[in-house]
Amino acid sequence: MKQLEDVNILVVGDIMLDKYVIGDVHRISPEAPVPVVHVTKVYEQLGGCGNVAKNISSLGCKVSCLASVGDDVYGNMIIDRLKQNNIESFITKDSKLTTVKERIVAGERQTQMLRVDWEYVSLIDPKFLIDNIYNIREKKFDYIVISDYAKGFITYQLVQTLKLLHIPIIVDPKPRNISYYSDVFMITPNKNEFDDLHMSTEYAKYTLVTLGKDGMDLFEDGKQEADHIDSVPVEVFNVSGAGDTVVAVVAVSLAQGLPPLFAAKLANYCAGYVITKPGTSAITKNKYIEYYKHMISNEG
Repeated sequence: MKQLEDVNILVVGDIMLDKYVIGDVHRISPEAPVPVVHVTKVYEQLGGCGNVAKNISSLGCKVSCLASVGDDVYGNMIIDRLKQNNIESFITKDSKLTTVKERIVAGERQTQMLRVDWEYVSLIDPKFLIDNIYNIREKKFDYIVISDYAKGFITYQLVQTLKLLHIPIIVDPKPRNISYYSDVFMITPNKNEFDDLHMSTEYAKYTLVTLGKDGMDLFEDGKQEADHIDSVPVEVFNVSGAGDTVVAVVAVSLAQGLPPLFAAKLANYCAGYVITKPGTSAITKNKYIEYYKHMISNEG
C-alpha cells in the first residue's frame, strides 16, 4: 500500500475564503428585533476546493491546487493560506471577485446566526488554466479531485482537458454541470444533488451519495442497488466542510490502493470527526490512521 507521504493529488475547482465572526449575544437591538453580537474574534480559513486541498495536506500527502481568485485582499489571503498549508498553488487572478462566505457565530454553542456571501459568478477564461494543466502534467498525480461549487471556474473545456491527462477523476459535482462529468471515476453528490440528478448512477464508475445523519450509499457501475454505510453517531457541532473531507479522504485512500467501499467507509469516519469541530475543520493524519487501523481490526 502506498504511504501517505507518497500520495500526490491535484485539486481543481472553485476556491473561497470562509470567514468567521465570533461573538456573544446579551441583548436585542433597539433598532430591530434582532440579536446584537458583540464580536470577540474574527478569523479566516480556506473554503471550497481550498478546504479539500487542506484536508489532503493535513494527511501528509502532496497536493496541488488549480483555482482562480480576484485581484483583491481576500485573494491574496487565500494564496498565503495555501502556502501556509504546504499546498502548491496554480492560481490565476481572473475572478471578478474572490468568493467569501462570512458567518456570524454567537453564544456558548457557537450558533450560526447569519451567513453573508460575497461573490460574483462568471465564467473563467480556460486558456490560462489549460496552459497550467499542461505545465503540471509531469507531476505524476495519482488522482484529480474536481470541487465544483458552480462559481464559474469549472467549464466543459477545462474538464475535457483534464480527462486527456488519463488520471482518474473524482468529482464533488453540481447538478447543472453534470454533463461535463461523464465517464469519470467517481462523483460524490449529497442527497439533494443526487435527487436533482433524478437518482441516476450512470455518470461515473462509482457514485458515492452522502446522506448526512443517514450515512452514505455507494453505487458501482450504474447499479441501482447500493452498499449502504451507516453514519457514525457523534455530537454535531458544525457540518460546514464535511463534504470536502469526504472527497479528500476518498481520493487519498484510493491513491493508497484501498478499495472504493473501504475508502468510502473511512471517509465516513473522518467526516464524522470534522463535524464535531467548530469552523471549517480538516481531518488529521493521526485520526485518519486511527480510523484505518480500527477498520482493519474490525473487518480483517
